[in-house]
Amino acid sequence: QRLPVLAVGLAIAGAAFGAFGALIGVVAREARTAVLVAFLAALPIVLVGLVPEGSVAALGWLSDAFPFRHAIRFFQAALFDFDPWGTLVREAAWLLALGLVFAAAARIGVRRLLT
Repeated sequence: QRLPVLAVGLAIAGAAFGAFGALIGVVAREARTAVLVAFLAALPIVLVGLVPEGSVAALGWLSDAFPFRHAIRFFQAALFDFDPWGTLVREAAWLLALGLVFAAAARIGVRRLLT
């Protein structure tokens, strides 16, 4: 009964990660550079997202600016919480907001590249 929730979460998280990737592509301006920057940016973001929340406050705030930790919280709540709806709504809203911000920034960057 939680499979549809996981599918929705996967779509939302995928859209947020895709928007972040589009922003990296716009910043890099060239395909080969974009791939290198994506690899160089992804590893630290994943590692920062895996740091436990209470250990270093600054890393917790930094990881909230990227979709990885929000996706982790969403999927943990969907899979393991007895009453996950509050966490699911909060993390889905975070993922949607981050995706919209990254997509808007990428769109602005593309406009500047084309002019």
